[in-house]
Amino acid sequence: MIFDDIVPEFVFFQNFINNNRNDQNTEKNSISQAQKSTENRSMKSNFERDRLILNSIAMRLTEKEALRYFKDHGHDIQKTTYYKIKKQLREDYKKRTHYIASRGLLEKHQETIDKLETIEYEMWYNYRKEPDPSRQVSILEKIVNLQPYITAAYDNTRIVMEKQTELQKTFTTSKTEVVI
Repeated sequence: MIFDDIVPEFVFFQNFINNNRNDQNTEKNSISQAQKSTENRSMKSNFERDRLILNSIAMRLTEKEALRYFKDHGHDIQKTTYYKIKKQLREDYKKRTHYIASRGLLEKHQETIDKLETIEYEMWYNYRKEPDPSRQVSILEKIVNLQPYITAAYDNTRIVMEKQTELQKTFTTSKTEVVI
């Protein structure tokens, strides 16, 4: 579905997780080019695996369902690996919460608006390209159905900015107020 990127709350943290992995890997500057290429593929694979684990948490899958979900998506993860990574991701909640408070909420809001506008642009592009009038009507209906999401995103901008400021103040005055 078109909104799969936007809806899951854990998708927001994908960049955060990837950036942490990049920070850890910058210390390995003496690695050869071939090793770097292999490492990049491995990082991408790890990033995808972590995303799947976050998705399984968001979907509240049981252990058996989660392991099947990973296998269906091309990652044969062992039970011990699953729990180890899940524990690490839960420990990172505090870091991610701080990230949201420091800059992430506003960035995510802007990213959502950008995605919605891109989706709308692509729909209009497909509408103009489509020769079949009945399919054009279908595309127009989808464009109309998208409008409330775009309007709501713009309407919420002021609220998001206020919340961002409030969160920043909370984290700068007392970092112990965050309970996860």
